[in-house]
Amino acid sequence: MRCTHWKIPASFSLPLIICFSQGLAAEHDVTRDEMRNLLKERDAAIIELQHTVKDLITRLEAVERSTNATPPTQSPPPQLNSGDSARTEVQQGFAKLEVDEQAAQRALERTLTQGGALLLPTWRMQFSPSFTYSLNQTDFPTLVEDGDTLLLGSNDVERTAFNANLAMQVGLPFDSQLELGLPYQWVDEEIRTRIQGVPFGQTIERNGKGIGSLKVGLAKTFVRERGWRPDLVGRITWDTGSGDRTDNGIFIGGFESVGGSLSFVKRKDPLVFFGSASYRSFMEDEGIEPGDQFAFSFGTALAVSPSSSLFASISNLFLAETEFGNEQIDGSDITSVSLSLGASTIVSRGILLNLTTGIGISENAPDYSIGLSATVQTDALRNSLYR
Repeated sequence: MRCTHWKIPASFSLPLIICFSQGLAAEHDVTRDEMRNLLKERDAAIIELQHTVKDLITRLEAVERSTNATPPTQSPPPQLNSGDSARTEVQQGFAKLEVDEQAAQRALERTLTQGGALLLPTWRMQFSPSFTYSLNQTDFPTLVEDGDTLLLGSNDVERTAFNANLAMQVGLPFDSQLELGLPYQWVDEEIRTRIQGVPFGQTIERNGKGIGSLKVGLAKTFVRERGWRPDLVGRITWDTGSGDRTDNGIFIGGFESVGGSLSFVKRKDPLVFFGSASYRSFMEDEGIEPGDQFAFSFGTALAVSPSSSLFASISNLFLAETEFGNEQIDGSDITSVSLSLGASTIVSRGILLNLTTGIGISENAPDYSIGLSATVQTDALRNSLYR
């Protein structure tokens, strides 16, 4: 809207003022001085009125400019046809894929892969050398011969074990994985006999070492995580029984066995919950058949950064009584419960360091353990196959 104002010319207003003044002079017999004062008052009123009108005109023009100002034009969004929309969705899909590939390198995912809760992509290889130190102190009653007298005493056994293991995993088609493992064990054992808490006789010290049995396993992902469903991984393993059984009277291993397990992983950011249940059956050899083994565990992991994670778990192991000559040996069954705490971090691309400490909760569990492992992944096999 345009504001129009009218300005009265001085040539038109002056005759009016003179006529008006003459009329007042005729009606009221005023003197020349009084007329001069009236004219001054008139001039002052006219000047004030002009200033007021000028101010109003300035304000109206400002409002007019604000009302008629055209807003800045915005370019309309580009029109995408169906092909462009499809390409955009594909590009977004590739972006998500890149994020997932980067997420796969996180320490949390790598830790779960090392533990077997997640499997490797097809033809990717993983090598996992590890070293574990454990200390276990137990005591059990025994009969002690003192001359012609038999006394009831106890044997205190302190067992220190150093375990090294070299494991390898290879991702296979159909969401499966081949697993190999070869352990080595060195054990130092001290036996002290006590009668009513008083040491009796000499302390027996012995140590043994040997290569354990080669282990072969095959794992398969049955269910992928979606909604409320977790990742489910099944696994069968075969302990070939090829290793050393005893050395210097110390049991190392060497019994053939077959086992199976089922593990799950469920993500609830920033936490991941995981667990497993397993069963293992041992084969009889030279009249000795270890009891069946049941185990289950449950834990949680926290990603503290893209390259580091913390985790904690509780493991339970039940070993039935050993049979010798088709007869069960009383007291040979074992119940072991332990708590594990650990941290993992990626030190460079493809290399993960994992530090774990264990605390025994039950009597038969190792009192204390600490383990260090390194996991190295490589795509050399996959690159050679798809070259």
